[in-house]
Amino acid sequence: MAHMPRFAVDMPDDLNREFRIRVAEIYDSEKGAVTKAVQDAIRVWLKETSNKRSKR
Repeated sequence: MAHMPRFAVDMPDDLNREFRIRVAEIYDSEKGAVTKAVQDAIRVWLKETSNKRSKR
């Protein structure tokens, strides 16, 4: 398996709770479910923002 970097994200409690509830609905108790959901979310965000210019 290729090296997979780790990073931490701070988020409000309500967003964390809602995210984890949705993860449980989609992935049940599958091992690595939160990781898979975060990867899916990042892929969606990258796709949605691929044609946008940087605001910097």
